[in-house]
Amino acid sequence: MSFARDLHTATRLEGGEVLVTGGESGGEVHASAERYNPETGQWSPADSMGAPRFQHTATLLADGRVLALGGYGYGEYLALASIYDPAADTWSETQPMSAARLGHGAVRLASGKIFVMGGYNNFGLTAGTEHWDPAAGNWSSGPPMEAPKNRHSATVLADGRVLVAGGFDGIQGIASAEIYDPAANAWTPAGFMAEPRFMHTATLLADGRVLIAGGHGAPSSLASAEIYDPSQGTWSDAAPMKTGRFGATSVLLDNGTVLVIGGFDGIAFIAGAELYDPETGAWSEASSMASGRRDHTATLLPGGGVLVAGGLGSEGSLASAERFDIEMPCEGCGGGGGGGGGGGNASGGGGNDIGPPDFEDPGCACRGARIRATGSPLMWMILIVSLAMRRRSRRSSSPLRPRS
Repeated sequence: MSFARDLHTATRLEGGEVLVTGGESGGEVHASAERYNPETGQWSPADSMGAPRFQHTATLLADGRVLALGGYGYGEYLALASIYDPAADTWSETQPMSAARLGHGAVRLASGKIFVMGGYNNFGLTAGTEHWDPAAGNWSSGPPMEAPKNRHSATVLADGRVLVAGGFDGIQGIASAEIYDPAANAWTPAGFMAEPRFMHTATLLADGRVLIAGGHGAPSSLASAEIYDPSQGTWSDAAPMKTGRFGATSVLLDNGTVLVIGGFDGIAFIAGAELYDPETGAWSEASSMASGRRDHTATLLPGGGVLVAGGLGSEGSLASAERFDIEMPCEGCGGGGGGGGGGGNASGGGGNDIGPPDFEDPGCACRGARIRATGSPLMWMILIVSLAMRRRSRRSSSPLRPRS
Protein backbone atom coordinates (compact mmCIF):
# COMPACT_ATOMS: atom_id res chain seq x y z
CA MET A 1 0.00 0.00 0.00
CA SER A 2 1.03 3.63 -0.27
CA PHE A 3 0.93 4.07 3.52
CA ALA A 4 1.60 1.85 6.50
CA ARG A 5 -1.60 1.53 8.50
CA ASP A 6 -3.30 -0.50 11.20
CA LEU A 7 -6.79 -0.26 12.70
CA HIS A 8 -8.00 0.70 9.23
CA THR A 9 -10.92 -0.73 7.24
CA ALA A 10 -11.15 -2.77 4.04
CA THR A 11 -14.38 -3.14 2.08
CA ARG A 12 -14.92 -5.21 -1.06
CA LEU A 13 -16.69 -3.10 -3.66
CA GLU A 14 -19.31 -4.45 -6.07
CA GLY A 15 -16.81 -4.68 -8.93
CA GLY A 16 -14.42 -6.80 -6.87
CA GLU A 17 -11.90 -4.11 -5.94
CA VAL A 18 -11.06 -3.54 -2.26
CA LEU A 19 -11.30 -0.07 -0.68
CA VAL A 20 -8.93 0.56 2.25
CA THR A 21 -9.55 3.63 4.42
CA GLY A 22 -7.91 5.45 7.29
CA GLY A 23 -5.92 3.82 10.06
CA GLU A 24 -2.90 4.95 12.01
CA SER A 25 0.85 4.43 11.94
CA GLY A 26 3.26 5.54 14.63
CA GLY A 27 0.87 8.16 15.97
CA GLU A 28 -0.02 9.55 12.54
CA VAL A 29 -3.72 9.20 11.74
CA HIS A 30 -4.67 8.77 8.09
CA ALA A 31 -7.52 10.22 6.05
CA SER A 32 -6.15 8.60 2.90
CA ALA A 33 -7.82 5.77 1.01
CA GLU A 34 -6.66 3.40 -1.71
CA ARG A 35 -8.08 0.65 -3.89
CA TYR A 36 -6.70 -2.80 -4.69
CA ASN A 37 -7.46 -4.37 -8.07
CA PRO A 38 -7.32 -8.18 -7.77
CA GLU A 39 -7.06 -8.63 -11.54
CA THR A 40 -3.89 -6.56 -11.86
CA GLY A 41 -2.61 -7.00 -8.31
CA GLN A 42 -2.01 -3.26 -8.11
CA TRP A 43 -2.97 -0.49 -5.69
CA SER A 44 -4.20 2.93 -6.79
CA PRO A 45 -4.96 6.04 -4.71
CA ALA A 46 -8.58 6.89 -3.94
CA ASP A 47 -10.10 10.15 -2.78
CA SER A 48 -9.24 10.89 0.85
CA MET A 49 -11.84 11.07 3.59
CA GLY A 50 -12.71 14.47 4.99
CA ALA A 51 -11.10 13.69 8.34
CA PRO A 52 -8.39 11.27 9.52
CA ARG A 53 -9.60 8.39 11.65
CA PHE A 54 -8.92 4.87 12.90
CA GLN A 55 -11.01 2.19 14.65
CA HIS A 56 -13.92 3.28 12.49
CA THR A 57 -16.20 1.03 10.43
CA ALA A 58 -16.85 0.97 6.67
CA THR A 59 -19.96 -0.85 5.48
CA LEU A 60 -21.03 -1.58 1.90
CA LEU A 61 -24.46 -0.14 1.13
CA ALA A 62 -27.02 -1.88 -1.06
CA ASP A 63 -26.40 0.63 -3.87
CA GLY A 64 -22.65 -0.06 -3.93
CA ARG A 65 -21.49 2.98 -1.97
CA VAL A 66 -19.58 2.68 1.32
CA LEU A 67 -20.55 4.28 4.65
CA ALA A 68 -17.63 5.07 7.01
CA LEU A 69 -18.64 5.73 10.61
CA GLY A 70 -17.04 7.09 13.75
CA GLY A 71 -13.52 6.31 14.87
CA TYR A 72 -10.87 8.42 16.52
CA GLY A 73 -8.96 11.33 15.03
CA TYR A 74 -6.32 13.58 16.52
CA GLY A 75 -7.51 13.67 20.14
CA GLU A 76 -11.17 13.51 19.14
CA TYR A 77 -13.82 10.80 19.17
CA LEU A 78 -15.82 11.06 15.97
CA ALA A 79 -19.53 10.88 15.18
CA LEU A 80 -18.85 11.53 11.49
CA ALA A 81 -20.68 9.60 8.79
CA SER A 82 -18.99 9.73 5.39
CA ILE A 83 -20.09 8.13 2.10
CA TYR A 84 -17.74 6.95 -0.63
CA ASP A 85 -19.01 6.70 -4.21
CA PRO A 86 -16.77 4.22 -6.10
CA ALA A 87 -18.00 5.35 -9.52
CA ALA A 88 -17.12 9.00 -8.90
CA ASP A 89 -14.21 8.29 -6.51
CA THR A 90 -15.50 10.94 -4.13
CA TRP A 91 -16.44 11.23 -0.46
CA SER A 92 -19.39 13.21 0.87
CA GLU A 93 -20.67 13.80 4.38
CA THR A 94 -24.08 12.75 5.60
CA GLN A 95 -25.82 13.42 8.91
CA PRO A 96 -23.49 12.41 11.76
CA MET A 97 -24.42 9.83 14.36
CA SER A 98 -26.04 11.04 17.57
CA ALA A 99 -23.01 9.84 19.54
CA ALA A 100 -19.32 9.57 18.76
CA ARG A 101 -17.93 6.05 18.98
CA LEU A 102 -14.91 3.87 18.23
CA GLY A 103 -14.52 0.11 18.49
CA HIS A 104 -18.23 -0.18 17.71
CA GLY A 105 -20.05 -2.60 15.43
CA ALA A 106 -21.89 -1.76 12.20
CA VAL A 107 -23.89 -4.11 9.98
CA ARG A 108 -26.25 -3.80 7.02
CA LEU A 109 -29.71 -5.16 7.73
CA ALA A 110 -31.95 -6.87 5.19
CA SER A 111 -33.89 -3.59 4.89
CA GLY A 112 -30.74 -1.86 3.66
CA LYS A 113 -30.46 0.22 6.83
CA ILE A 114 -27.16 0.35 8.72
CA PHE A 115 -27.34 -0.69 12.37
CA VAL A 116 -24.63 0.59 14.73
CA MET A 117 -24.11 -0.64 18.29
CA GLY A 118 -21.81 -0.01 21.24
CA GLY A 119 -18.37 1.57 21.20
CA TYR A 120 -16.40 4.03 23.28
CA ASN A 121 -16.33 7.84 23.43
CA ASN A 122 -15.60 10.77 25.78
CA PHE A 123 -18.24 9.52 28.19
CA GLY A 124 -16.91 5.97 28.31
CA LEU A 125 -18.44 2.79 26.95
CA THR A 126 -21.91 2.94 25.47
CA ALA A 127 -24.74 0.45 25.06
CA GLY A 128 -26.51 2.78 22.65
CA THR A 129 -27.57 1.85 19.14
CA GLU A 130 -28.84 3.73 16.11
CA HIS A 131 -30.05 3.14 12.55
CA TRP A 132 -29.07 4.99 9.40
CA ASP A 133 -31.62 5.03 6.60
CA PRO A 134 -29.89 5.41 3.21
CA ALA A 135 -33.12 6.48 1.52
CA ALA A 136 -33.71 9.38 3.91
CA GLY A 137 -30.07 9.97 4.83
CA ASN A 138 -30.84 10.33 8.52
CA TRP A 139 -30.38 8.56 11.86
CA SER A 140 -32.89 7.21 14.36
CA SER A 141 -32.21 5.78 17.79
CA GLY A 142 -32.45 2.06 18.46
CA PRO A 143 -32.93 0.07 21.66
CA PRO A 144 -29.84 -0.10 23.88
CA MET A 145 -27.96 -3.34 24.38
CA GLU A 146 -28.10 -5.04 27.75
CA ALA A 147 -24.61 -3.82 28.62
CA PRO A 148 -22.15 -1.22 27.28
CA LYS A 149 -19.20 -2.68 25.37
CA ASN A 150 -16.69 -2.24 22.58
CA ARG A 151 -14.40 -4.55 20.57
CA HIS A 152 -17.30 -7.02 20.37
CA SER A 153 -18.38 -8.96 17.28
CA ALA A 154 -21.59 -8.33 15.32
CA THR A 155 -22.80 -10.98 12.87
CA VAL A 156 -25.90 -10.85 10.66
CA LEU A 157 -27.56 -14.27 10.88
CA ALA A 158 -29.23 -16.06 7.99
CA ASP A 159 -32.67 -14.99 9.25
CA GLY A 160 -31.68 -11.31 9.38
CA ARG A 161 -31.17 -11.02 13.13
CA VAL A 162 -27.85 -9.78 14.53
CA LEU A 163 -25.72 -11.71 17.02
CA VAL A 164 -23.48 -9.56 19.24
CA ALA A 165 -20.98 -11.63 21.21
CA GLY A 166 -18.35 -10.78 23.80
CA GLY A 167 -16.61 -7.45 23.98
CA PHE A 168 -14.82 -5.35 26.59
CA ASP A 169 -16.66 -3.79 29.54
CA GLY A 170 -13.92 -1.38 30.58
CA ILE A 171 -12.27 -3.84 32.97
CA GLN A 172 -12.37 -7.27 31.37
CA GLY A 173 -13.81 -9.35 28.58
CA ILE A 174 -17.49 -10.27 28.36
CA ALA A 175 -18.89 -13.80 27.98
CA SER A 176 -22.49 -12.83 27.31
CA ALA A 177 -24.18 -12.59 23.93
CA GLU A 178 -27.40 -10.99 22.74
CA ILE A 179 -29.46 -10.94 19.57
CA TYR A 180 -31.12 -7.97 17.91
CA ASP A 181 -34.33 -8.64 15.99
CA PRO A 182 -34.98 -5.86 13.43
CA ALA A 183 -38.63 -6.90 13.04
CA ALA A 184 -39.31 -6.45 16.76
CA ASN A 185 -36.67 -3.72 17.20
CA ALA A 186 -35.63 -5.47 20.40
CA TRP A 187 -32.77 -7.36 22.02
CA THR A 188 -32.97 -10.79 23.64
CA PRO A 189 -30.27 -12.63 25.61
CA ALA A 190 -28.35 -15.30 23.67
CA GLY A 191 -26.64 -17.12 26.50
CA PHE A 192 -23.01 -17.13 27.51
CA MET A 193 -19.83 -18.26 25.85
CA ALA A 194 -17.58 -20.58 27.86
CA GLU A 195 -14.94 -17.86 28.10
CA PRO A 196 -15.18 -14.07 28.17
CA ARG A 197 -13.40 -12.56 25.18
CA PHE A 198 -12.91 -9.48 23.04
CA MET A 199 -10.90 -8.81 19.87
CA HIS A 200 -11.99 -12.27 18.72
CA THR A 201 -13.23 -13.36 15.29
CA ALA A 202 -16.82 -14.25 14.39
CA THR A 203 -17.71 -16.01 11.14
CA LEU A 204 -21.11 -16.98 9.77
CA LEU A 205 -20.81 -20.56 8.50
CA ALA A 206 -22.57 -21.86 5.40
CA ASP A 207 -25.03 -23.82 7.57
CA GLY A 208 -26.10 -20.70 9.49
CA ARG A 209 -24.10 -21.30 12.67
CA VAL A 210 -21.50 -18.80 13.92
CA LEU A 211 -17.88 -19.70 14.74
CA ILE A 212 -16.23 -17.59 17.44
CA ALA A 213 -12.46 -18.05 17.67
CA GLY A 214 -9.65 -16.71 19.83
CA GLY A 215 -9.65 -13.25 21.30
CA HIS A 216 -8.25 -11.59 24.40
CA GLY A 217 -9.26 -13.30 27.61
CA ALA A 218 -7.86 -13.84 31.06
CA PRO A 219 -4.99 -13.31 31.23
CA SER A 220 -4.08 -13.04 27.56
CA SER A 221 -4.68 -14.69 24.19
CA LEU A 222 -7.24 -17.47 23.71
CA ALA A 223 -6.99 -20.49 21.44
CA SER A 224 -10.49 -21.68 22.28
CA ALA A 225 -13.35 -21.64 19.79
CA GLU A 226 -17.12 -21.88 20.21
CA ILE A 227 -20.10 -22.26 17.92
CA TYR A 228 -23.49 -20.62 18.29
CA ASP A 229 -26.47 -22.39 16.72
CA PRO A 230 -29.28 -19.85 16.20
CA SER A 231 -31.81 -22.58 15.39
CA GLN A 232 -31.33 -24.02 18.89
CA GLY A 233 -30.20 -20.88 20.69
CA THR A 234 -27.24 -22.77 22.16
CA TRP A 235 -23.46 -22.54 22.42
CA SER A 236 -21.13 -25.52 21.93
CA ASP A 237 -17.40 -25.90 22.37
CA ALA A 238 -15.46 -26.33 19.14
CA ALA A 239 -11.96 -27.72 18.88
CA PRO A 240 -9.38 -25.11 19.91
CA MET A 241 -7.00 -23.51 17.47
CA LYS A 242 -3.38 -24.57 17.60
CA THR A 243 -2.31 -21.03 18.52
CA GLY A 244 -3.95 -18.54 20.86
CA ARG A 245 -4.44 -15.14 19.22
CA PHE A 246 -6.30 -11.84 19.43
CA GLY A 247 -6.52 -9.05 16.89
CA ALA A 248 -6.74 -11.70 14.17
CA THR A 249 -9.09 -11.79 11.18
CA SER A 250 -11.29 -14.54 9.77
CA VAL A 251 -12.82 -15.20 6.36
CA LEU A 252 -15.34 -17.79 5.16
CA LEU A 253 -13.80 -19.31 2.04
CA ASP A 254 -15.79 -20.44 -0.98
CA ASN A 255 -15.27 -24.10 -0.03
CA GLY A 256 -17.01 -23.57 3.34
CA THR A 257 -13.90 -23.60 5.50
CA VAL A 258 -12.86 -20.68 7.71
CA LEU A 259 -9.42 -19.09 7.46
CA VAL A 260 -8.15 -17.38 10.64
CA ILE A 261 -5.14 -15.16 9.98
CA GLY A 262 -2.42 -13.59 12.11
CA GLY A 263 -3.01 -11.86 15.42
CA PHE A 264 -0.97 -11.46 18.60
CA ASP A 265 -0.38 -14.07 21.30
CA GLY A 266 0.59 -11.65 24.06
CA ILE A 267 4.30 -11.91 23.24
CA ALA A 268 4.75 -12.12 19.49
CA PHE A 269 2.96 -11.08 16.32
CA ILE A 270 1.65 -14.15 14.51
CA ALA A 271 2.34 -14.87 10.85
CA GLY A 272 0.59 -18.23 10.89
CA ALA A 273 -2.93 -19.00 9.71
CA GLU A 274 -5.30 -21.87 10.44
CA LEU A 275 -8.21 -23.46 8.57
CA TYR A 276 -11.36 -24.70 10.30
CA ASP A 277 -13.44 -27.36 8.55
CA PRO A 278 -17.05 -27.27 9.84
CA GLU A 279 -17.73 -30.78 8.49
CA THR A 280 -14.97 -32.44 10.51
CA GLY A 281 -14.80 -29.91 13.33
CA ALA A 282 -11.01 -29.87 12.98
CA TRP A 283 -8.35 -27.20 12.51
CA SER A 284 -5.35 -27.52 10.20
CA GLU A 285 -2.40 -25.24 9.67
CA ALA A 286 -2.27 -23.06 6.58
CA SER A 287 0.93 -21.57 5.25
CA SER A 288 2.31 -18.55 7.07
CA MET A 289 2.38 -14.94 5.92
CA ALA A 290 5.69 -13.24 5.27
CA SER A 291 5.02 -10.86 8.19
CA GLY A 292 3.34 -11.42 11.54
CA ARG A 293 0.58 -8.86 12.12
CA ARG A 294 -2.48 -7.90 14.14
CA ASP A 295 -5.18 -5.26 13.61
CA HIS A 296 -4.93 -5.89 9.87
CA THR A 297 -7.78 -6.51 7.42
CA ALA A 298 -8.69 -9.63 5.45
CA THR A 299 -11.07 -9.48 2.50
CA LEU A 300 -12.47 -12.28 0.33
CA LEU A 301 -11.72 -11.60 -3.34
CA PRO A 302 -13.61 -12.72 -6.45
CA GLY A 303 -12.40 -16.21 -7.28
CA GLY A 304 -11.86 -17.16 -3.65
CA GLY A 305 -8.55 -15.50 -2.76
CA VAL A 306 -8.07 -13.43 0.39
CA LEU A 307 -6.32 -10.05 0.57
CA VAL A 308 -4.54 -9.31 3.87
CA ALA A 309 -3.50 -5.67 4.19
CA GLY A 310 -1.55 -3.63 6.70
CA GLY A 311 -1.67 -4.18 10.43
CA LEU A 312 0.73 -3.80 13.32
CA GLY A 313 3.92 -5.88 13.32
CA SER A 314 7.11 -6.21 15.32
CA GLU A 315 8.60 -3.11 13.72
CA GLY A 316 5.47 -0.98 13.74
CA SER A 317 2.62 -0.43 11.32
CA LEU A 318 2.83 -2.27 8.00
CA ALA A 319 2.28 -1.12 4.42
CA SER A 320 2.67 -4.63 3.06
CA ALA A 321 -0.17 -6.72 1.69
CA GLU A 322 -0.31 -10.45 1.09
CA ARG A 323 -2.70 -12.66 -0.82
CA PHE A 324 -3.94 -16.14 0.10
CA ASP A 325 -5.24 -18.48 -2.59
CA ILE A 326 -6.85 -21.87 -2.11
CA GLU A 327 -7.56 -24.34 -4.90
CA MET A 328 -8.48 -27.97 -5.50
CA PRO A 329 -6.16 -30.94 -4.69
CA CYS A 330 -3.19 -31.55 -6.86
CA GLU A 331 -3.73 -34.46 -9.20
CA GLY A 332 -1.73 -34.78 -12.39
CA CYS A 333 0.24 -31.66 -11.56
CA GLY A 334 3.71 -33.12 -11.49
CA GLY A 335 3.87 -32.47 -7.75
CA GLY A 336 2.83 -34.19 -4.58
CA GLY A 337 -0.79 -34.65 -4.18
CA GLY A 338 -2.97 -36.74 -2.57
CA GLY A 339 -1.38 -38.96 -0.24
CA GLY A 340 -1.88 -39.13 3.12
CA GLY A 341 -4.06 -37.24 5.20
CA GLY A 342 -1.77 -35.10 7.22
CA GLY A 343 -2.42 -31.47 7.02
CA GLY A 344 0.54 -29.49 7.19
CA ASN A 345 2.96 -27.66 5.09
CA ALA A 346 4.74 -27.70 1.81
CA SER A 347 7.47 -30.01 2.99
CA GLY A 348 4.93 -32.62 3.92
CA GLY A 349 4.64 -34.51 7.16
CA GLY A 350 5.06 -37.99 8.48
CA GLY A 351 7.87 -38.70 6.05
CA ASN A 352 5.93 -37.68 2.94
CA ASP A 353 7.80 -35.29 0.66
CA ILE A 354 5.30 -33.11 -1.17
CA GLY A 355 6.76 -31.05 -3.97
CA PRO A 356 5.10 -27.89 -5.25
CA PRO A 357 2.66 -28.70 -8.04
CA ASP A 358 2.94 -27.35 -11.56
CA PHE A 359 -0.08 -25.04 -11.74
CA GLU A 360 0.48 -24.50 -15.46
CA ASP A 361 -0.14 -28.19 -16.20
CA PRO A 362 -3.57 -28.30 -17.95
CA GLY A 363 -4.25 -31.61 -16.21
CA CYS A 364 -3.70 -30.09 -12.80
CA ALA A 365 -6.72 -29.83 -10.52
CA CYS A 366 -5.20 -28.39 -7.39
CA ARG A 367 -6.58 -27.75 -3.99
CA GLY A 368 -3.77 -25.94 -2.23
CA ALA A 369 -3.16 -22.79 -0.28
CA ARG A 370 -0.73 -20.21 -1.55
CA ILE A 371 0.35 -16.96 0.01
CA ARG A 372 2.23 -14.29 -1.88
CA ALA A 373 3.16 -10.71 -1.17
CA THR A 374 1.26 -8.34 -3.42
CA GLY A 375 2.94 -5.49 -5.27
CA SER A 376 6.34 -7.22 -5.12
CA PRO A 377 8.20 -9.95 -7.02
CA LEU A 378 6.21 -13.16 -7.00
CA MET A 379 6.76 -15.12 -3.79
CA TRP A 380 4.66 -18.26 -3.48
CA MET A 381 4.37 -20.67 -0.60
CA ILE A 382 2.53 -23.86 -1.46
CA LEU A 383 0.43 -25.81 0.97
CA ILE A 384 -1.52 -28.95 0.14
CA VAL A 385 -4.64 -29.01 2.26
CA SER A 386 -6.59 -32.14 1.36
CA LEU A 387 -9.92 -30.81 2.55
CA ALA A 388 -12.28 -32.86 0.41
CA MET A 389 -10.30 -36.03 1.09
CA ARG A 390 -10.52 -35.44 4.81
CA ARG A 391 -14.22 -34.71 4.55
CA ARG A 392 -14.77 -38.16 3.06
CA SER A 393 -12.40 -40.10 5.31
CA ARG A 394 -12.43 -38.21 8.61
CA ARG A 395 -16.04 -37.18 9.15
CA SER A 396 -16.75 -36.85 12.82
CA SER A 397 -20.09 -37.96 14.16
CA SER A 398 -19.77 -35.34 16.88
CA PRO A 399 -17.42 -32.53 15.87
CA LEU A 400 -18.76 -30.32 18.65
CA ARG A 401 -18.80 -30.90 22.38
CA PRO A 402 -22.13 -29.58 23.68
CA ARG A 403 -22.08 -28.11 27.15
CA SER A 404 -24.13 -29.57 29.91
